[in-house]
Amino acid sequence: MPEDTSKREVWIYHINTSGCNGCDIELLASILEKYDSRPFDIKVANYPEEAEVVMITGHINWNNMNAVKEEMNKTPKHRKIMALGNCGISGGVFKGSYNEAGPIDKLEEVDMYIPGCPVKPEAILNALSELVDPENSFKLREPKLSENYRGEHNHYQEKCIYCGECARSCPSNAIKVDREKKEWAVDLGKCLFCGRCEEVCPTDAISFSNNFDMYKKEREALWSKGKNNESK
Repeated sequence: MPEDTSKREVWIYHINTSGCNGCDIELLASILEKYDSRPFDIKVANYPEEAEVVMITGHINWNNMNAVKEEMNKTPKHRKIMALGNCGISGGVFKGSYNEAGPIDKLEEVDMYIPGCPVKPEAILNALSELVDPENSFKLREPKLSENYRGEHNHYQEKCIYCGECARSCPSNAIKVDREKKEWAVDLGKCLFCGRCEEVCPTDAISFSNNFDMYKKEREALWSKGKNNESK
């Protein structure tokens, strides 16, 4: 397929700080030609000096922290930083490890957080579009998802008894429940999307939507009260 020279080029530089490689695979998928409807071409920079956007996957540990700092010091002053996946955002499955030195925003200011375990290619592209060209950002059409796909949580307030079983069962301590105030929230930057909260809820007050566009520019904005607050 001939290259479309009318599209803007966006140069990304990828840093893998250690992880399961799930988000790295999804990042590679986002570059494929199947997404040629995007209004820009993604170019992979070989050197940090070429970076317009730095995409970081994995969690920061004491073995790679200095190497990451050195790489970041070589990037242009006005480059943007995207944290891909929950390992980089909160530590993910490595949270509490003896070797944990992150998250990424302890070292560098992050411009876009994309939660997920792993992230989806469509979410990467939509977030990248908003980051590099917010006035003309676009949304890819919703991809075909499996019936078991777990996106942002649904929380049905009328069914919830705020017993806290979901919070106690959460392996990443991503859920907060206040029984007195009848408040429920999940930190999408910590969530492993394992589905345990849905399994243990005695009143079926939790499910998962197909919303994968959970990216935010501020870390605190990743706290979600759920997409659906109506009866199931």
